[in-house]
Amino acid sequence: MKLFSNYYLSRLNYIDLFLLITVVIIFIKIFILYEHYPIHDEIISLDRYLEPKNFIRRDSTNNQLFLSFFGMLIKLIYGFDFILFRMISFFSFIGIIIVLRNSFSNPFIYFLFFILILSSDLLFNYIYLYRGYYVASFILFFNLYLLKKYFQLNHTKFLKYSLFTSSILFIHSIYTVYFITPILSVIFIKNFIEKKYYNIKTFMIYFIIPSMIGYSLIFIITGFAQTYGGNLNLSFLINNLFEVSIKSFLPGLKTVFFQDTIKLYFSLPGLFEKFFVGGAGPMTSQQITIFIIIISSMINLIYKSIFTKNTLNYFDYMVGIFFVSYLVINLNPWLRIFVPISFFFIFYLLNEIENFICKINKNHQKILTSFAFWLF
Repeated sequence: MKLFSNYYLSRLNYIDLFLLITVVIIFIKIFILYEHYPIHDEIISLDRYLEPKNFIRRDSTNNQLFLSFFGMLIKLIYGFDFILFRMISFFSFIGIIIVLRNSFSNPFIYFLFFILILSSDLLFNYIYLYRGYYVASFILFFNLYLLKKYFQLNHTKFLKYSLFTSSILFIHSIYTVYFITPILSVIFIKNFIEKKYYNIKTFMIYFIIPSMIGYSLIFIITGFAQTYGGNLNLSFLINNLFEVSIKSFLPGLKTVFFQDTIKLYFSLPGLFEKFFVGGAGPMTSQQITIFIIIISSMINLIYKSIFTKNTLNYFDYMVGIFFVSYLVINLNPWLRIFVPISFFFIFYLLNEIENFICKINKNHQKILTSFAFWLF
C-alpha cells in the first residue's frame, strides 16, 4: 500500500494537482450547488431511449447511441437516477481532460483550455446535460490523440485504433460526418503519399465493417418500429427475423439519413446569427468564444498556407478539409453541434500553440503561462 501511494505521489505534479482541483470545483458547482431538473431535448431522450428494446432506435436526431447505451445501463443497474444520467457528460469531460494530459505538457495549454470552456455557456453547460455532445467530443478528442500518435510514430496500430474509433464516432450520431470526412481524407492522403495501399484492408476491417454492422442494426430496429407498429415484441422479431430485416432496412435507412429535421441548409447570415445572437437549445446565448476558436483556426491555416508552406502538417490539411466539407455538406447545424466542432478546433489550436511555445525562450514562456493563469 505504501509503495502504491509513493508511486502515485511521485507522479503527481503541479499540473495534475491543478487539474484535480479544477475538476472538483466544477463538480461541486454543478452537482452540489445546482438544482437539477430535465430540460429541452433531455426530456425526449429520457422518455424514449432508456430501454434495452429501444436505445438503438433512431427515429429522431435526439438519439445519440452511446449516450442512450450508458443511460440504459444506469437505469438497469441503479434505476431512474437523473443525476447519474447527467454525469455521463461530466465523465466524458473528465475523459477529455485525461486525453489532454497525455497529449500536451506545457501548463499554458491547460490554463487556456479551461479559459475557453469557462468563457462559453455552450461548452460549460453541456458538461452536465443528458445529451450526447460531450460523449462525441470525448470520442473525437481521443481519436485526434490517436491520429497525432500515428502521424508522429507512423505505427499501424495507431491507424487501426483511429479507424475503429472513427467507426464508433460515426455510429454514435449522423452529425459526426463533419469530423469523419476530414479524418478519413487525411488518412487516405497520408497512405497514398507513402504508397501504403495495403492499408485499404485495414480501413475495411476497422472502419467499413464495424460501421456497416452498426448502422444495419440501427436501420433494422428503426424500420421495425415503423413498419410493424402493431407487433413490437421480441418474440415476433425473433420468429420473423429475416422478413423483418428485409422490410425494415430501407424504411430505417430513410428515417436515419433523410429526416426533415436535418435539412437545415447553410447560410452565412444564419451562421453568424448563431455566434452573435444565439440559437435554440438550453442556455445558449451568443457564442463569441466559439467564433474566436473557429476564426483563429482559419486564420492560422491561411497564414501557414501563404507564408510558411513548409510547416504545414496533416492536422492543417484536416482543418482545411473540414471547412471545404462543411460547405459541401451544405447544412447549418444546430448550435449545440458546435460543442464537438469546438473541441475539434481546440485540439488543433492547442497543438499549434504548443509547437509555437517550444520555439520561444523560457522567460517568454513564463510570462505567457503567468498571464494565462491569472486570466483563468
